[in-house]
Amino acid sequence: MKLFLFSLIFLATTISLIGCIGLQNQPGISIATISPAAIQDNNNASANITITLIVNDGKISTTRIIESQRGISALEAFQRVAQIGYKKYPFGSYVYSVGGLKENTDNSGKYWQYYVDGRIVMVAVDNYKLNSDAELEFRFEKQNPAIK
Repeated sequence: MKLFLFSLIFLATTISLIGCIGLQNQPGISIATISPAAIQDNNNASANITITLIVNDGKISTTRIIESQRGISALEAFQRVAQIGYKKYPFGSYVYSVGGLKENTDNSGKYWQYYVDGRIVMVAVDNYKLNSDAELEFRFEKQNPAIK
């Protein structure tokens, strides 16, 4: 009986592996592999990171440094230092107000755009996850030419 169960488990495992190998060459199907480095990095997921947060409304720039765990979103980090007005969409959250200053006030054409380490980010603020030390900045400015 034990030999029969062992043979059945071995056969099922072999069929599964053959099926996965066959799927690798199919268009539209990808099989993820996990590297040892990725596993090791996940073991350090609770390690703290330092985030420098800057809110620049064009007149005053305010800077605060916080400590946080890895994986915090840019939105969560900004919410620790300023009142953030945002609306959720299928693509993620869109920020329309920081510290009470709303976008396009008096048809100024200025909007809140966020930057990570000096580069504008093209990902919704709640979808951008921080896994290492970073400088985040919200700037109240006319639309950046890089995103037109």
